[in-house]
Amino acid sequence: MNTDLLLIIVISLLTMNLLLVGVFVALLLKDMRKLLQKSGLILDDVHAVTGIASKPVGILLSIMSGLMEGVKVVNSVRNERRSSKERKEDE
Repeated sequence: MNTDLLLIIVISLLTMNLLLVGVFVALLLKDMRKLLQKSGLILDDVHAVTGIASKPVGILLSIMSGLMEGVKVVNSVRNERRSSKERKEDE
């Protein structure tokens, strides 16, 4: 009879322990779900911010490349004038 009572107590304690561990795991999974949802929202915000920032940078790069092409045209015109002046002086 004594061992039966001890067995019932041990089984009851193990059952309560498993229930508590199960509740803890469920709460942990719930918190992880919230954390993953928040990190998804943060990543969406980061994507939106980088998209907003990339447009002006692209425009700036286009302007800079246009300016560089303009400088090349001015330099080529300047070189052409110099060479035409040198040809006239040589004649």
